[in-house]
Amino acid sequence: MKAPWIFIFLLFTSYSFGEKEPSFVTLPEVLNELDTYLDKRNDYTQEKVRRIDSLKNILHVIQTDEIRKSDLYINLFNEYKTYKYDSAYVYANHMLNLAEKLNNPFYLSLAQQQLACCYTSSGLFREAANIMPAICTALYTDSLKVEYFKLRSRLSYDMADYAFHDPFQTIYNQEGSMYMDSAIMLLPMGSDEIWLSLGLKRTSERNFEGAADALGRVIHQEDVDDHTYAIAASTLGYVYTALGDPDKAIYYSAKAAIADIRHAVKETTALNNLSRYLYERGDINRANRYIRLAIEDADFYNVRQRKIVISSILPIIEKERYGLIEKQRNILMWSIIAISLLFILLLATTLVIHKQIKKNTAGKAYHRNIKHQIEGCQ
Repeated sequence: MKAPWIFIFLLFTSYSFGEKEPSFVTLPEVLNELDTYLDKRNDYTQEKVRRIDSLKNILHVIQTDEIRKSDLYINLFNEYKTYKYDSAYVYANHMLNLAEKLNNPFYLSLAQQQLACCYTSSGLFREAANIMPAICTALYTDSLKVEYFKLRSRLSYDMADYAFHDPFQTIYNQEGSMYMDSAIMLLPMGSDEIWLSLGLKRTSERNFEGAADALGRVIHQEDVDDHTYAIAASTLGYVYTALGDPDKAIYYSAKAAIADIRHAVKETTALNNLSRYLYERGDINRANRYIRLAIEDADFYNVRQRKIVISSILPIIEKERYGLIEKQRNILMWSIIAISLLFILLLATTLVIHKQIKKNTAGKAYHRNIKHQIEGCQ
């Protein structure tokens, strides 16, 4: 009975209120806030490391408890999947080996889904697509089914981005929306997750006004977690770029970058998109700093495809930055020349005036001398 009611819910709430206008601080203020978080981002990374080390310590203690080991493998994979690709892949394979050892179809499906997630993140789309049919969702709870459908949707949307041109882009986008609809059907009405899913679907369908409405509902929730907030805010940045509102695009991308830092996300940080928006705005120095930090994150996450995508904008920004430096150098040089010429002109004028004063003084002395001589003759 849930299916008809959920579409009635979406029909009557999709555009009822519109996206709330954020309480905007100025862009310099939100960018300064981001800079503050960037200065202490290692603190958040260390929190992540401590959580991971704690799980590993427990893992070393319970080597003979296979069920607890599987739970720890799942937790370690979840910690690593947006943080460090290599380690996430290792624990996905540990989970797969354990599931095969236990001959447990539920754990086997979870492990295959983890591997599909790794393949999708690294751009191995064919490998991800090949493994998906082997996952037995009949064994899943609704929440796990949601994760499965969202992963299939993400894979299709990523393939659409990679295809770039029709007919394949449209085909993959439609496929992604179909899987997203399946996830939406299982989500609680009015939840953050349902609005996020709807926002991502509308974005892929280029329904940007509707996407802004849905995603705006997510980020204005007080209890939304950092990762969900980051996805919604980052997507809103793209949406407002499409809607021709660069200020909001920068604002939400900066907020997404802050959430990424708090969650220690290294996979695809919002700094990449933010650097492009700032470059287009002419803030070259900040764009250069942010893209370098995004590349640093991509190197740490260690997926070649991510490195290539993020690194592609650096030469463009660097060329513009060097051009800006050269322009400033030329302005400085001509300023020095102009000041030097003015100084020479001032010096020459001073010498002429001094010479004229000296000449006038000598003339006055001569006339006084003649006058004294005449008065003496009389």
